[in-house]
Order: sequence, then C-alpha cells, then structure tokens
Amino acid sequence: MKVVMRADASDLIGVGHVMRCVSLGIRLKSEGKHIHFISAEINDWLISWLQELDFGFSHLPIECVRNTQLDAQLSALIIENLEECTWVVVDHYGLDSDWETVIKDKNKRIMVIDDVGRRAHSCNVLLDTSLRSTDIDDYSGRLLSKTLVLSGPSYVILRPEFDNPSLVRFRSGEISKILIYFGGGNIDDELRKVTSAIRRSTAKNLEVTVVLGKTQTHQELIDELFSIYSTIKIIDNSSDMANLIKEADLAIGTCGISAWERCALGLPALTVITADNQRDDAIHLDSLGVLKNLGEASEVDESTWLMEISNLLNNPTEVSKMSKACLNLNLARRDSQKRLIEIFDQ
Repeated sequence: MKVVMRADASDLIGVGHVMRCVSLGIRLKSEGKHIHFISAEINDWLISWLQELDFGFSHLPIECVRNTQLDAQLSALIIENLEECTWVVVDHYGLDSDWETVIKDKNKRIMVIDDVGRRAHSCNVLLDTSLRSTDIDDYSGRLLSKTLVLSGPSYVILRPEFDNPSLVRFRSGEISKILIYFGGGNIDDELRKVTSAIRRSTAKNLEVTVVLGKTQTHQELIDELFSIYSTIKIIDNSSDMANLIKEADLAIGTCGISAWERCALGLPALTVITADNQRDDAIHLDSLGVLKNLGEASEVDESTWLMEISNLLNNPTEVSKMSKACLNLNLARRDSQKRLIEIFDQ
C-alpha cells in the first residue's frame, strides 16, 4: 500500500510542512506502508533526504506554486499512476477543498494536516495538532459532515526517536549549553541578533550550537556568525536533533514542530514568532510555562535577546520550572498516535 504526501518547502514557508509529513511517513513506513512525496517547491537537500529515507518522490513544475488547478491535475495524474495508492496526505496552506475534490474524484481517501482553521476542506480526515484546535468551532461549516476530526496536541507527529525515554532529561537550571534552531526558513537576521547578544552577555564558557535549516544556503552566513562568536559550533542540516536537544540546557528558536520536540525531552526555550501558524501555540505554550515567547521576531532586537538570555542565565530556578512544565505537559501521545496510524488501514 502506498501513501502519498503532498507538501512544499522554501525559504518563505519554511520546512515545517515537509517535516510533519516525514514524521508521519516514517511511522507509516515502519508499519509496512510505502511513502511517496509530491512537491512543487522544495530544496535539493530535502529531496536527497527523502530519497535516503527510501521515500518515492515526484517533482511538479514550479508553475504549480501559483496555479492550484494545474497542481491538482498533475498531482492526480501522478497518483493515478502509482500502484496501490489508497491515501493522500496534504499539508499545504495553498491547497484547499478545490484541490482535494479533484483527488477524491480519483477514489482516494484524503487526510488534511492543517493548523490554521480558516479554510474549507473536502477530506476524510482533518488533523489539527495545535492547542487552538481544541475549539472545533473553527471548522464550523468548512468540512464535510462525515469528516473525522483529530484535534489537539496529543496528535502531534514526532519522529520515533522523540519517544526514547533515555533522551528525556530534567534540567536543574544551570545553563552551559545553548541550542539555537529557527527552522528552515529565511531567518539569517534572527541568528545574527541572537549570537551577537550571547557574545555580549557576561556568561563565560558557554557552548553554543547553531543548527541551520535544510532550505538555507550557508557559507556567507557561517562566516558572519564565526566573526560574531568565534567559539560557536555550526551544524548544517542535522538529522540528530533529538540528541542535540538532550544535550542542551536552553533552546532558542520558534514554535513550530520543534517546540513539541523540545517539550517531549524537557528542554526550556526562548522563542519568537516567525510565521503566522506559530502564534497560537506560542501564546499557549508560554502560558503553560514551558517556554518564554518574546513575540514577533521582527519586533525583537538584539538588546531584548540579551536581556532575556541574561535573565535566564542568572535565574536557574526559572529554568528548572520551565523544564518541569515541559515534562508535565501530558500529550497523551501514545494512544493518539496509535489511533492515527490505524486510520491508514481503513
């Protein structure tokens, strides 16, 4: 049985859509399913990674980015030519019920991954893992009457390594290792502000690791980061994020899927919002005490980063409370993940 994943990635939209589908794909592959990705806009690094995972891949012409009708027609053609394809998973803010109707007309079952709540869908299953999604009224009048809605953070799709209990660590509050990861979008300015702020702090012997995203081009940025903070460690396109999170005492980043990865392993964080779909989770996770969200990235300057980083460096009690809150965030994920995977056998 094949499951098709339709998702894109770029500097503008980041890599979150592809990453969510990859996480689901890895779990389905372990259950014997064959995974095939379809993308119109995607970086070569990501294509190579998908192939390393033994996922199939088809590339739509770039014209599909602004032509959803063409996207639907060509995607349907690819799907029709794949043997034993029963399910199509679509994670894309630019595709809605019109695209889904074309695919459903080919007798395919559709799961939509969405965390916005403002678009109409013609699908069998809607998966919305945001904290906001517990309010199903967001989808009132936008779904088919028979659509199954899986909502809330218990359905957050993480790669299997984040279920490893040996990687979970309670932080005492002392900070010696900082992990910086802003995702795969165009976030060079944020990296410059943060690394410069850390350099200006009074803390000594901090180990700082920066993970660059899969859609970025790096060399000029790497040279600049080294000029700001000479002892920094830079990792290009890490596939070992779980262990990096385990080793860190504090994370700096955003509230995409990485926020839930950090929560699963007990890592406190300072975050900013770099995309609209992060806003609800950022606000809710801040209120739960698992992180401190500083607001819109464009409104947070180097001085603010310096103040907030210094505050946590000097306040281990606050850091340990954040770590405890992460570990107490009961996602009830095991039963929900099992239910999610079982749907693809229907």
